[in-house]
Amino acid sequence: MAQRPGTYTNTLYAPPRFTMGYSARYSFYNISHVNNLTLQFNIYNLTNARTWSSLAVGDTTSYTAYPMTPRTFYGTVSASF
Repeated sequence: MAQRPGTYTNTLYAPPRFTMGYSARYSFYNISHVNNLTLQFNIYNLTNARTWSSLAVGDTTSYTAYPMTPRTFYGTVSASF
């Protein structure tokens, strides 16, 4: 992701960053009473980069910086009958 400016004059900005994610999915077919069972696993921010995702201008004297989400794990189970 490229540098993101926080002001109109680009005097304050969130630095550029590189993030990676990981996703794996496996489907099971023809299980009794279930046509399709799918398991999925995701990791967001695989390298656990610590930086700012964006900046916002408050009034003329304040700025708000939003940190990037730390490494996050998600799991999903889905089935069709």
